[in-house]
Amino acid sequence: MIKIRKATIDDLETVVDFCVQLTEMHHKYSNYYKKGKDIEQILRETYELDLVAENTLILVAEDKGNVIGYFDTAIKEAEKFKSVENVAYIYDVFILPAYRNKGLLKKFMAIAIESYKKQGIKVFELRVDVNNKEALAAWSKLGFKDWQISMIRKIWDSVLASNFNQWLLSFLCILFHFF
Repeated sequence: MIKIRKATIDDLETVVDFCVQLTEMHHKYSNYYKKGKDIEQILRETYELDLVAENTLILVAEDKGNVIGYFDTAIKEAEKFKSVENVAYIYDVFILPAYRNKGLLKKFMAIAIESYKKQGIKVFELRVDVNNKEALAAWSKLGFKDWQISMIRKIWDSVLASNFNQWLLSFLCILFHFF
């Protein structure tokens, strides 16, 4: 039987390992996501603080004593243009593949909703990579709606393309100058 409980510092290494797996999965969508050994240390330092912070709720799910997933959320101040003061922000969720699509995300959400309701929180927010169709479907099924789109523009690609074009133009000018 699957049991959900609040994560403790004893869960640190498992949560970090799951988060590394999540990061590697995201890196497949885009190299904009960091990966490698440095990310593991960053995550470890972050979760050491988050596991004891008052504004966070990190849950783990266990099956027969083995952690099979985690749910990381925290109360944060809403931007000034929003109609609420604080929101519950879902940072990360990871569930081992064998346990996905079995209602575990819904159970995590039910516990988080109950906890945050008591604190007067009225809204959950999260970000999902546009290429992560499985996650988009799962969150939509739980009532999440598109509200805002975050966009990026890679400056370095434009710079490289521009530099290459300048180099090519110079090369062609030199080449034609000799002929």
